[in-house]
Amino acid sequence: MTTVVPVQSAQQLALAEIDAGLAGFASTVNAKGAALQASDLLPYLDPDLLDDGHNRSQFAAEAAGWMAGATVAFSVLEIRSLDTGANTADVVFRFTLSQGGDTQTENVEFFFKKSSGTWLMSGNRRIAMVHFAAEARSHQGLQPPASGQVINVDIEPPLGAVTGVTVSGGGIWSSTALTKGPVISDPAGNRDHFYLASSPLASPPAAGTPFTVALATAGGPVAYTLPLNAWTSERIAFTNLSGFSLSTARLGSPLTVSWTLPKTFPIANMDFTVMTFTGPQSSPDTMSCFESGPRLAANATSTTVTIPATCAGRPVVQLNLNLGVNGANGERSHAIYEMQ
Repeated sequence: MTTVVPVQSAQQLALAEIDAGLAGFASTVNAKGAALQASDLLPYLDPDLLDDGHNRSQFAAEAAGWMAGATVAFSVLEIRSLDTGANTADVVFRFTLSQGGDTQTENVEFFFKKSSGTWLMSGNRRIAMVHFAAEARSHQGLQPPASGQVINVDIEPPLGAVTGVTVSGGGIWSSTALTKGPVISDPAGNRDHFYLASSPLASPPAAGTPFTVALATAGGPVAYTLPLNAWTSERIAFTNLSGFSLSTARLGSPLTVSWTLPKTFPIANMDFTVMTFTGPQSSPDTMSCFESGPRLAANATSTTVTIPATCAGRPVVQLNLNLGVNGANGERSHAIYEMQ
């Protein structure tokens, strides 16, 4: 992304003040180290913060748990809009997190609000987690669907806040309804899960193509228009797993998982997660739990994780191993290994 240098005095002042606020946030995280608490971050957060459906206290707790013991840095890339009357700004910044010699980067778009002379983080202002990605997907495991270049949509609102979701765009979907899946168990508050993935696309729409996701709520529809990220056709895959039954996952015991890496684009970061299920993945009566694996270096080719045998107090009967590799220019490769 190209850095936009503000030319108006109000923009220049906002840039300097937001930079200073982010530097203070980083300084607090780095100084507290493993002792970081949610309360340490609250002074940097707008009381009306809204981020992926999380409020200020929920965001602080999640961020503190994720950043504790790590070193972080922020760099403002662009002020997309500035409202001097409302004292709000739409900002894109680069977030860098380092721990144990490993470093990952991510570009983040956040809103900021100025209160009592200080710019505070106000979140992405979305009522739900909205994951929308063009990706090269590999399906492995039990009766896998076809692999290839797909567009994946995942919406996770707070429980009961959204009654339905549709997506339109790219000549692929027109007010197409997402499937409502299992409820996601979350200590911060359970979430509904709506999802949809295209079939493999022989002629995928270009990067930057706009898609609109519309969420139905009691207060009326809420819509977000998102540009398609950059494509890659290079798929990754898990390499050391040979069985599809839950015995392969060694529930309750350490499991080492290995994979291939893409070679055609530079890697910015990667994430390894496990989704466990108490029943069929297609059933809204099923509960699902989200288990994050260890933080990974950008060149990692394996990790070890212990997958719990229960989810929300019920036995796990299915699970998906998920590995996402994100490129520096927006590319994404995603491998899914399903077991039951």
